[in-house]
Amino acid sequence: MKKDSETWSSTRWKQWRQSPFFLRNVSIYSAIFIIFILYVFFLIARNINKETATDDHIFQPPPPSHPVTQAQPTPPEKNVGEESNRLTILENDINKLQATLQSSHQLIALELLQGILEGSIPLETLVSYLQKNQEPWASEIVNALSTIKEVKTYPQLQELLTLQNSSYPASLWGRVKYIMKSFITVRKIGKDGQPEGTIDGIRVALQNHNIQEALEIFGKMPHKEQNQLSLWKKMAQDRLTLEAIKKKILLECARSN
Repeated sequence: MKKDSETWSSTRWKQWRQSPFFLRNVSIYSAIFIIFILYVFFLIARNINKETATDDHIFQPPPPSHPVTQAQPTPPEKNVGEESNRLTILENDINKLQATLQSSHQLIALELLQGILEGSIPLETLVSYLQKNQEPWASEIVNALSTIKEVKTYPQLQELLTLQNSSYPASLWGRVKYIMKSFITVRKIGKDGQPEGTIDGIRVALQNHNIQEALEIFGKMPHKEQNQLSLWKKMAQDRLTLEAIKKKILLECARSN
């Protein structure tokens, strides 16, 4: 049995040695063996380095202790200065915010004023809005509007511009004077060719949307005609007040921007 095993091994070795892949297999196995030996040496060398580093760390003297430096307190003057700067910045931000809010309220008031002057919004709408606003400029406008009940448009003011016909004199001499007076009238001529102090001059000013000029011409009319147009004068003055308020708000908005 042992002889047969030795004969089989010898035969197997001869076959493997005579194989065409003998040299290639020997090279492969040799390379694997060499790599294994190198890996073992690498592991041994690494373990040695670790032990050496651990010993060095254990016997390394502790670093010299440095005195702990305490944080120096900030001088009181510096703290006061920083707080003052922060308060100044915060105050500026609040002022900017208040200016923005005031501008928005004024813009809404301008829109309402424009609607009132055009006859599309009643005056009570503006008064109610301003009464909800506690700012000084709003209170001033409410006080200025306290005596105004209604605002007429320019076409409505022209319709109110009519004189009542004088009664025709009953006596003969009175009728003669009335006729002669209608032919003899002395008026100054304005810059635009229209006579000053007449209803025609006022109508031209109203067509130009110039209520200030219309009131100036009204002041040059005879007192008798002024008395007849007293209601028109009140309406014209009320419109002039609203237009002046509108201009004032526009100027304040322009300054704030």
